[in-house]
Amino acid sequence: MKRRLLAVALLAGVVGYLSFSYVIAERFTHAVRYPVGRAPMVTASTYEDVAFRTGDGLTLRGWYFPTPSDRAAIIVHGKDSNRIGGENRTIEKLADFLCR
Repeated sequence: MKRRLLAVALLAGVVGYLSFSYVIAERFTHAVRYPVGRAPMVTASTYEDVAFRTGDGLTLRGWYFPTPSDRAAIIVHGKDSNRIGGENRTIEKLADFLCR
């Protein structure tokens, strides 16, 4: 009887641990997607929408701001954000700073 109770407790612990691990892994590896619903608010005079197809079939979309300089910058947003930069527009503000 003791062995059976111990086995059930051990099995419940393993199932609980694996379930908790799955939930945490799912939360950290799958981003929430927010659509970009407007044009960028950047001081650059023009911009164009660009898209690149990756080797595994994904399409990466962004904006290209031409400048008279011979330099370039690529800005990548973080998890649960988009090319505007979320509610506080962090990516957009950084792009505005770099285009000046």
